[in-house]
Amino acid sequence: MWAAWWFAVIGQPLSPLTLLEAPDQPLAVAVEAARMASLPTCYSLVCGDAEWSNRDFLKVGRADKEGPQPLPGQPVSGRRLSAPSSSRDWMDSYAKDWRVGARYGVAAIRRPQTQVSVVFGTGYRLQPWVDDGVGTTGPVARASLDFTQRFGERARWSQQVQLETGRDRSSFLRNAISLDIELKPQVTLKSGVETRRAENGGNATTETEGSVKLQYAF
Repeated sequence: MWAAWWFAVIGQPLSPLTLLEAPDQPLAVAVEAARMASLPTCYSLVCGDAEWSNRDFLKVGRADKEGPQPLPGQPVSGRRLSAPSSSRDWMDSYAKDWRVGARYGVAAIRRPQTQVSVVFGTGYRLQPWVDDGVGTTGPVARASLDFTQRFGERARWSQQVQLETGRDRSSFLRNAISLDIELKPQVTLKSGVETRRAENGGNATTETEGSVKLQYAF
């Protein structure tokens, strides 16, 4: 009777895993394939200079295709999370012959194709008009916006907006837009439009300039 009870216990299956259909593979490989298929999805944290994102990093592949080699009968796929590797914001102070002050900047968007940064600051202007500034001396407030967008591998759109305000209803606004298109590996077509608006004591003037250049890199 003890012998019958012992064979009844050890005769039970040791693993509840369902074996995959792999007639050309050894039994051990089929068991391992079933175990791997039952594992939960694994996420990998990768530091890169980009937004937080959840995107594919392993393309589906099979033994006869390019990509990671899966176990018999099972595709391989996965996802990853990426985060910026450096701080988004910064702060510094400066002293020049025409202006002293402090500023704070933040990179609002950092992606391979799109970049947006904003800078705010205050200071004291020592010389009027210099470095895209107002026509009066004294305390000033400054702000700037930088935007860059790439279209594929050959085109890039850039825009920079700068604003400074001071005493006596004085202000200075600069808006510069450029578009660069790579025609050939060494030839680039550069075009741009720049607008400047200065106001001092209620009187305002506006100037606009445009340019088109063909640049050849030796």
